[in-house]
Amino acid sequence: MQADCRAKVCFPVVGTPAIIRALKTYRAAGVSSHVIVVGHHAEEVMRTVSEQFDGEVWFAFQPVAMGTGNAAKHGARLLQKMGYGGKVLVVAGDKVIRPGAVERLN
Repeated sequence: MQADCRAKVCFPVVGTPAIIRALKTYRAAGVSSHVIVVGHHAEEVMRTVSEQFDGEVWFAFQPVAMGTGNAAKHGARLLQKMGYGGKVLVVAGDKVIRPGAVERLN
């Protein structure tokens, strides 16, 4: 799903952007706040997410896409600046998982 016209996480899965489906899953599993790492198409991702999850999300900017590990590093930096010291779940925003799978990780 690589396309210059749209962020991969914003492509619809059965009519709903993949990132929204993922965030609803995490919410259903008890995850109440999210750091989303954005880069290319950042504005589209931020707009899509903020429409339904305003106040539950923070965005970290990754200037150059260098993989999941690098994205996690940018997210971790933001969490550190916020003084967060709890558990962290690193996931891709374009994956569809069931809430039970997330709950078992706790």
